[in-house]
Amino acid sequence: MNRKEFIVLLVLLLVVLFLRLPSLFEPHWYGDEGITLTVGQGLSRGLVLYKDIADNKTPLLYFLTSVFNSLPLLRLILLIWVLISTSLIYLLAKSVFKVKAAAISTVIYIVLTSLPVLEGNIANGEIFFHLPNILAMLIAWHSFSKQKPKYYFLTGAFFAIGFLFKVPAVFEFVAVLLFITVYTFPRFKELFKIISFSLMGFVIPNLIVFGYFLWHKAVLDYFEYGYLWNFRYASWGNNFLIPYGNVIIEGIGVLIIFVLLFSLRRRVKPILTLIIFWLMMSFLGSILSARHYTHYFLQVVPAISILLGLIFENRRVLFYGIII
Repeated sequence: MNRKEFIVLLVLLLVVLFLRLPSLFEPHWYGDEGITLTVGQGLSRGLVLYKDIADNKTPLLYFLTSVFNSLPLLRLILLIWVLISTSLIYLLAKSVFKVKAAAISTVIYIVLTSLPVLEGNIANGEIFFHLPNILAMLIAWHSFSKQKPKYYFLTGAFFAIGFLFKVPAVFEFVAVLLFITVYTFPRFKELFKIISFSLMGFVIPNLIVFGYFLWHKAVLDYFEYGYLWNFRYASWGNNFLIPYGNVIIEGIGVLIIFVLLFSLRRRVKPILTLIIFWLMMSFLGSILSARHYTHYFLQVVPAISILLGLIFENRRVLFYGIII
């Protein structure tokens, strides 16, 4: 990163700091945040997650709040977390755009995450899994560009961390696997190696967490509240003719777009294909349940930010952007 790029990033981070400072002084006012803090405080007193005190998300957010278990501390950690996420979105944008377009992408990201419009000022799972998921995307793009399959292990590992903050983060991992398949098929040996590294990276952090709950004799509780409850939650309002009918229709839509992009892979630039998959899958993650709470749509913000930066730099992409 040269001096000009560093100064641009520094200015952008100062904007984040300015916009998020008021959130450090807000009182308790949002229910989910209060529940998360309550669970975290219970863990800090020695309770076992899901066995003695439970909520319906995967465990990392609760472990985090067990360490920073007051609202001011949690908001301070969120501020630092978003500063890092903003830096990563800038680095990702800069790896594919010039500085001006990268700055545009980052400004859009800052506005949508640091103003209350999408509730990004609240300590919810979506804003926390931005950091590992954006980093995973950055590594995936670097791995694809440099033809280094082993780095996909880190992609899977960071997506696993995002997933352990909240289940819908896994949809973005699927986006990367779809992208890899489009540009590696029919080189089956290479495709198998990349997917194996990715899945290995994803599985290992989950096995570590599984081991933690096995040690505390809470595995069944973990699966009940961390995973099965999410299936019940997602089923609400998603029945169309059959249970999960809407989800099945969305899956068919993903398959159609995959086939379309696969057939056009020699005409569509890889970065645009990746962004389309990222945007599509993050959107599906955000509407997994028919309970469309505002902060769910934070999941779409990184992909939207990168797409708009691409449109700014390459006006021809505007047509695809309008279709999306």
